[in-house]
Amino acid sequence: MSRVTTSRPSVLRTALTGVVVFAAAATSGYFASRYTAQGVLVPLLKYTICIIGGAWFFSLTVYNKLSDVTDISGLDFRQHRNIETEISARLHWFWLRAIFLGLLALAIFVPTILSEAKLTIPDWVIAAAFGALALALFSLRRLWGELDEIRELKSYVKEIERREKERADQVKTLKESGKDEWQPDPHLNGFRKDPQNDAK
Repeated sequence: MSRVTTSRPSVLRTALTGVVVFAAAATSGYFASRYTAQGVLVPLLKYTICIIGGAWFFSLTVYNKLSDVTDISGLDFRQHRNIETEISARLHWFWLRAIFLGLLALAIFVPTILSEAKLTIPDWVIAAAFGALALALFSLRRLWGELDEIRELKSYVKEIERREKERADQVKTLKESGKDEWQPDPHLNGFRKDPQNDAK
């Protein structure tokens, strides 16, 4: 599994970077809400949720195909166990990210809820929505890299299956060729007398 495992940034570094991204986007959103009409910003935030949801559903379809990888017949029990561990870890992180993205989508949608309820939208709410949007995009930054890692994982399993199939074909060829070559030689018949005649 070393072929499909890549170095990932530490959790602390990722968290600090996420805080910086959120703060920068929230500050930008705060000043944008003061100098731009809310009728422009609220629909903009509303429709960005569709982009995040589309990326999430696309990744969900890819991750669901991972459960079929361990059904490949070319794996021995050690390879099956290692790949199962890798897939479980990836699915675990995927669902944590899904919950996190759901909470961020709710924060992005708050200005739309207040607008439809005909309530005043504070500037800090729009700032928080912009920060949540930037944080959601930041959390999806590794999605394409992880999808490529999944492709490498499935390609690695397929290589194992083909290697095992080639080995099985070679063993079958050796067995069949052995049957043709090892035939009784009639010239060797009678080179020794019958033991029963010797006893007489």
